[in-house]
Order: sequence, then C-alpha cells, then structure tokens
Amino acid sequence: MLSRLAKGVARNSTIIAERASGVWVYDTHGKSYLDMTSGIGALSTGHSHPKVVSRVREQVGKIVHAQQNCVASHLPQQDFFKKMAPIVPDHLDTYFFTNSGSDAVENAIKLARKATGRPNIITCLGGFHGRTLGCMALSTSRTSCRKGYQPLMPGVFHVDFPYEVGELRQPDWPQRLDILLEKATAPEETAAILVEPILGEGGVHRADTEAMQYLREVCDKHGMLWISDEVQTGVGRTGNWWGYEHFGVEPDVIAFGKGIASGFPLAGIISEKRHFDTIHTNGLGGTWNGNAVATEAANATLDILKESRLVDQCQTKGQLVVDALMNRDNMHILTIRQYGLMIAIELDMDMDTFHTFMQEAPNVGLLLLSTGMGPTIRLLPPLTITPHEIQEFTKRLYRLLGRIYGATAKGTAFMPI
Repeated sequence: MLSRLAKGVARNSTIIAERASGVWVYDTHGKSYLDMTSGIGALSTGHSHPKVVSRVREQVGKIVHAQQNCVASHLPQQDFFKKMAPIVPDHLDTYFFTNSGSDAVENAIKLARKATGRPNIITCLGGFHGRTLGCMALSTSRTSCRKGYQPLMPGVFHVDFPYEVGELRQPDWPQRLDILLEKATAPEETAAILVEPILGEGGVHRADTEAMQYLREVCDKHGMLWISDEVQTGVGRTGNWWGYEHFGVEPDVIAFGKGIASGFPLAGIISEKRHFDTIHTNGLGGTWNGNAVATEAANATLDILKESRLVDQCQTKGQLVVDALMNRDNMHILTIRQYGLMIAIELDMDMDTFHTFMQEAPNVGLLLLSTGMGPTIRLLPPLTITPHEIQEFTKRLYRLLGRIYGATAKGTAFMPI
C-alpha cells in the first residue's frame, strides 16, 4: 500500500516498521535497523522508552486532550513549567505551545512582529526552519524545499551563516550583518534575527561565538529580538540543554520541538511575558497545541534526561563516535563535525555515488540522514545510545562502504572537528 502515500516526500527506504525499542527499529519481516536518525532528532530517549510509555499510558486514562480555548491548562502542563524552569533563563518565563517546529517558528515570527511593531526578519543562508509557506521563505538549506512554491512570505532577508571553523568561516561576518542593515533592511523595520545555533540541514556547522555575541549586541542596540531556533539543537542534543549556551549569551525567544517529548508532537516558543502581552486576544491559537498526552511525554523525557544525566554524557558519547571511526583504517571520509550527538560525516564521493550509498544503507541495517550540503551523513541518534551500539554503527558503516567501494573500503584520511 505504499502507492497510497503522497509523492514529494524524500524517503530513504521502503521499510514498513512494526515496532521499535531504544535505537532499534524492526520491520514486518523481523529485520532490525540501527536508527541513527531518531526520527530526525525527535526520539531523544530512544524508541518506546519504558518510562515514557508508562507515563503516557497512565495519562491516556486521565485526560487525552484539554483544548486551550476551553480549559486554561492541565496538570501535565503545570508540571512541565516546573521542570523547564531550571533549564531556561529566568526572564524567559512565558510559553506558547504548538505541534511542530515549523509551527513554533511561525509563531516566533508573529511574536517578534507584534512585540516590535516591525515587519522584517533576518535569517541565515543555509538554515532550515520548516516547510510551511512562511518557514520556506526563511529556509535556504536546499532549493528542493522551496522550488515551485513561490512567491513566499515577503520581508525576509538573508545574511551568510557565521561559520565557526573551516574554509567557510567569515571573520568579517559582523560587517556583513551591518551592511545588510544599512543597505537592505533598516533596523527600525527589522523585528528579529532568526538563527540555528548549529545548522542541521545545512551540514552540521556551528555558529562562531564572537559573531553570535555581536548579534546579541546588535539586537540590544536596535531593539530587535534574537530568535534561537532550538528545534533540532535543543533538549541536550549538542551537550548543553540548548545550543545557544555554547556562545555565552541568551536569546529573546527560544523555539523548541523535536526531542522535547520523545516522539510525541509537542513544540513551542518561550519568551518574556512583556512580549506576549503585545498580542491581542485570538492572535494565537490552535486545536491540538499543548496536548495533555504529548506534554506528559515531555515531562517523562525531561525526567529521564535529568535522572540519567544524558545531557552530561552527550559530548562523551559523540566523541566515542569520532574515536570509533578514527580507530579504523582510512575510509572515504573527509571530515567529521561533532557537537554532542549532532554529527556530520562528510564523505569523499560524488553525489551519484552518495545517492546509492543512502539507498543501500537499509540493506546493511542502518537508518541514516543526509543534509543539504553535498555527500554528508547527519547523525542524530537517541541520547540513550550505548558504547556497544556506537561500535555496531561503525561496523555497519564499514559494511556499507564495502558495498560501495569493495571489501576494503579504503580511502583518504579525514580530519575530525
């Protein structure tokens, strides 16, 4: 019945999943797959974590959906506020819930426009912020996400991403931002600057610390809001609770999603009450926002991450991935970029070979993601992944390269970042 699925989705396999546990997915024939995607970073505690399953089952027996227009809140949501308070800045004290990362970013734009009274948004080339019409205007990680849907939302201006290292690094990035504000979108017309702390679709590149500190200064100087898109980088993925923590400065708005609820659809934005207070009644809304079951899944997720110290272990586990690859013979790997368990492996192959590589991955029991930046694998495994499972990933990756290049899979040496 796969023919009934709409075309247009980039599908990496024809797997029909039957069940999953931890880092493993099983199809209807019983074959296992090592999932290094965790649902594009959504399954922070892995598939069907027993504590998440138990809490969700219990919540379903109490109340499934307490719609926000009809009841003010529900107990899982009240618990969520308490669990989030220690891991977000004190001044970011007000929440609006959505169902997806795209929805969160859309509402962050609405908030910025209302709070500042200005129309324009600056974002970075190479970024990805979602697939709605508004978010497509903000996203430039690859043209295939935008092609054929023009015209998109107006009032969007792009500046180069402030790459931290490598040949893409731009020491003059502050000047580039200044020029954009001088030549294209005046500060008094600019509501916000939206940035991913680490590009995901854009190839897993971290922003430069000095550039982000300068961005903070510019926003303060001109009364613009800095929106940190933490949908992929948040909830411990990069070794901190939030990606912006790498820079020593704090944003005005956090957009969160994906890993917050271990695969359940919960997302949202966090900002100051004074910004939300500029929005008129009925200026925000949504049927499923802040669903009680999804929120309880988020509560269970936060408890697991804290009790098992998974955020503290994230950088160590990510380094294990790098070490496991470095301890093998040379492969067709050019570079590894590793920030916690958000990892890019850049391969030494042309794009036709890379497409074959990705298509073959399920045949060796691997689920992988690509990026919009050439022949690059993006790894977003569950934060619960074990050292043994990391070693198993390495074995299967070599087996996959052997299918493409022959049994030895030898190639050029690579440089970890």
